Amino acid sequence: MKIFRSSVPKGRVLPVDETYAEWDPALFARCYPLLGIRSAYLKGNFENTDDILTFNGVIGGVVVLSDSRTNEPFEEEYKIKDVFQLLEDEDDESATNGYIFPDNGINLEEFVFSVLRSEVPIKPLKPGSEAVPSIDERSYLIEGEEQNSSPFDVLLGLDLEEK
Repeated sequence: MKIFRSSVPKGRVLPVDETYAEWDPALFARCYPLLGIRSAYLKGNFENTDDILTFNGVIGGVVVLSDSRTNEPFEEEYKIKDVFQLLEDEDDESATNGYIFPDNGINLEEFVFSVLRSEVPIKPLKPGSEAVPSIDERSYLIEGEEQNSSPFDVLLGLDLEEK
C-alpha cells in the first residue's frame, strides 16, 4: 500500500492495518545480519502533526537473523509500539528523529522494512549460543558473561624471581 502526504490533512487520521508476507530477497543483500523477514505487520494511524507526517501505532514481525558467534540463521520476533515521524528531508528542524521519505508518496512496505531493520542489534545472538572455544591458551570474555578467573592469572606462568 502507498499513502500520500497530501492525503492526510491536519486534524484527521488515516487508519492503517496491513500485513506483509513476501519480501524481495534483494532487499537483504546489504543488510547483514538481517537475512530476511518472514512476516510483518503495521497497525495504527497516520496523522499530520505540525506539518510532519507521523505514524502512531505498532509495527512488528518475525525476522531472520544471523548469529554473530556461529553464523547460524535464527528467527526473532519484534513488536515496536511508538510514534514514528516520516520526514521529507533530514534538515527538518521541527522533527526530533524519524525516517526520511523525500517523496509525497510513501510505500508502507518500505517503511515497515526500515523500522524492523533499525531494530536489529549489531551483534544478534541466538538463544543458547556459545562463545568460540579458547585457542592457543587464550581465553575470551564475552560482554555480559561472568569471568571465573582472576585477571592476575596471566602472571602464573612468568618467572618472577627477585634479583
